Amino acid sequence: MNISNPIAIDMNITEMIFTSNTVGFATIAKATSNNLIIKTKDGGINWYFVPVNNPNTNYTINGIAFSNGIDGIAVSEESYIYRTKDSGNTWNLVATKLPLFACQYATPAVVCAVGEEGIIYRSTDSGRTWLSVRSPTTYDLESIIFLTPNEGFAVGGDETVQDGAGVIIHTIDSGKTWVQIPNLNTLVLQQIAYYPTNKKNLIAVGDYNTIIRSTDGGITWTTVYGPKGESFLYGISFANEQTAVAAGSRNPIFITTDGGQIGIL
Repeated sequence: MNISNPIAIDMNITEMIFTSNTVGFATIAKATSNNLIIKTKDGGINWYFVPVNNPNTNYTINGIAFSNGIDGIAVSEESYIYRTKDSGNTWNLVATKLPLFACQYATPAVVCAVGEEGIIYRSTDSGRTWLSVRSPTTYDLESIIFLTPNEGFAVGGDETVQDGAGVIIHTIDSGKTWVQIPNLNTLVLQQIAYYPTNKKNLIAVGDYNTIIRSTDGGITWTTVYGPKGESFLYGISFANEQTAVAAGSRNPIFITTDGGQIGIL
């Protein structure tokens, strides 16, 4: 089935990534097993459903990641982990764990997934099998990145705390062990991002238009914007070392053109 505009057929997109200039994927909230992941091969002009092997229905894939454009992982808040070995053309259920919100490869073999109440799962065989990893937090973890094959960060928070409380955790051994960044005074964080040519400059975004930034590789963080207003920022992406765009609910779009000084677009 080809889709010229997924939004027009009432889909809620939870994640979107591109593995090349032309090939991309989007994941869908509260969908049936045949309508969980859509793929484009022409830079986003046309989209089509790809098969996901799971008999259950009405669930949400929140995270998707690829190691090389061929091998990929997707995770759901209903506890499922899926794997593709054919460039995302088909997906098979490989594990049932706890609710998961994001995943990321450290190496082609090592991949981590994070989720509810601080849970962390790690695979060392490209996602075939998974083991739990001790977490330094009980807060939900919403996003994960790896700067290098060894170093990575995950962010999240607890919205049950008054006004919410954010958390950032850090690994330097490919996700085997994690520590919490201390003295972090922020609201719940939804995503963290960086540009590959400058691993010192990190930006995380979250609830009530919160934007925080690190210029020392994640050791210390300062608030760039917020908390302000009622909007939540759910995503941020770098176009180049200096330019990044953050977006979320209620139509806010923030842009920086100097690596972190944020303005409203």
